Amino acid sequence: MKKIVSCFAACLAVLFLLAACAGQKSEENNQTVSEFSSTSQVTTQADADKSQPSSTVGGASEADEKESNPSSEIAAINGLDTGRILKGDYGTMAGNWQNAKGELLTFNHSGLTSSDMTGSFLDIDQDGVLLLNVDKAGKTNLTLYIVPAGKTLSSAYFADGQTDTSDTAKDRIISSEDLAEDSLAEKVYYHISNE
Repeated sequence: MKKIVSCFAACLAVLFLLAACAGQKSEENNQTVSEFSSTSQVTTQADADKSQPSSTVGGASEADEKESNPSSEIAAINGLDTGRILKGDYGTMAGNWQNAKGELLTFNHSGLTSSDMTGSFLDIDQDGVLLLNVDKAGKTNLTLYIVPAGKTLSSAYFADGQTDTSDTAKDRIISSEDLAEDSLAEKVYYHISNE
């Protein structure tokens, strides 16, 4: 009798373990299906958003709203697209760039348009900083370092242990002429207006 009860208890334990394992496997499968379903919904919603034409509100398009909303314009100003710029589309740089001394650099969709300055060659370094070589009224080999927000100009570009003291939260342009200056922060150009 003791052997029968012991055998019955062992069989019951095995059945309980099998039921628990089957339940866990079913839960994992449901979770995977649920994750797949969520991903599909997100992808479907993103695809639907892409295919929607620009909405109009009261006869005004989204573009009109951005033009009338200064905070949208500020968001549009900040955000260099280095990939597009390397392909010759300076649209994300278009407009005026000004330093603390009031000096201006101007770009349009094709490149630098400031008087007495001609962009001659564009490259990018390993840190994602664009290097625009500029011919400037009799001077050559001037480089404009176009530094996207969130990046710092490498200390390798500076002499005497100086570092990038500009506002790294903003897109900016630093001239190679100013790298040795103690007043670098005053000479860094920031994007202040669109074209």
